[in-house]
Amino acid sequence: MTTSQQTRIQVQDTLDRFALYYNHKDKDMVLTLIDPEITGFGAGADEKAIGIGDYKRFLERDLAQCDRVSIEFHDVHISAEGTVAWVACESTITADLPGRTSTAAMRASFVLKGTGHGWLIAHLHLSVPDRNQQAGEAFCR
Repeated sequence: MTTSQQTRIQVQDTLDRFALYYNHKDKDMVLTLIDPEITGFGAGADEKAIGIGDYKRFLERDLAQCDRVSIEFHDVHISAEGTVAWVACESTITADLPGRTSTAAMRASFVLKGTGHGWLIAHLHLSVPDRNQQAGEAFCR
């Protein structure tokens, strides 16, 4: 399977716009990139989204709890077949919270659905690697 350069560019553009809108705390524009039937998980224990309503609540909470936020995606790997694309990448999120700044190195995966006019995020998963699991170990301590 070879993913076309055009598909890679379009999917990367969707991720770039997601980051841009998120970093500007523009909830309405972020939601233009989200499939109404989105599923996904955030890094928080209660962050599970089944449908756009759940995702919107978590997005609003994220943006309300910080003065500024920045998410960056790097080491991005994009694959696709037909109108489905999947992404695995590293990410860094930095948030200015009351009295402190929080920075987290995270992992992210996405599934995107092609609409004929662009790509929508249909599934996402953000996680923080378990710090108790040492390199070379199969399980955490």
